[in-house]
Amino acid sequence: MYPYYDYLTYCELEAEKMYPEIYHRVYPHINRICEREDHPYNHMMQPFPKKEMVDKMVDEVYEQIKGDEMYRSPDGYPYGPQNLLRGLVGALLIRELLDRRRYPRRRRPGYPGHYPGYPGYYY
Repeated sequence: MYPYYDYLTYCELEAEKMYPEIYHRVYPHINRICEREDHPYNHMMQPFPKKEMVDKMVDEVYEQIKGDEMYRSPDGYPYGPQNLLRGLVGALLIRELLDRRRYPRRRRPGYPGHYPGYPGYYY
C-alpha cells in the first residue's frame, strides 16, 4: 500500500493528464510569470496582488501566447475569441496564485521533498 502522499501525487499526475490541450500550452507561461513575480520581496504581490497587477500579468501571458505561431488555430486566432482566452488565462493565474499561498513553496509532484516532513523539504 502506498503512503498517503504518494497516493496524492499519483492522483494529481493522473488528473493533469485529463486537462485539455490548451491548459498544457498555457500553463507553462502562467507558471513562468508566477515564478518571476510571486516572491516575498515583491511587495505588490503580498499578501495577494491587486486586480490591476493580476490584469497586467494576464495581459503579459496573453501576449506571449498570441505571439507564438505554434499556438494559433487554423483560422489565425489564438484559440478563439480574445475574451475567452483572457478569461481562461485569468482563471488559471488566480488559481496558481491561490495555490502558492495555500501550500507555501509547494514543489511539483514527482520531485523529492515535495511534502512536509520529508528530509530536505523547505518553505
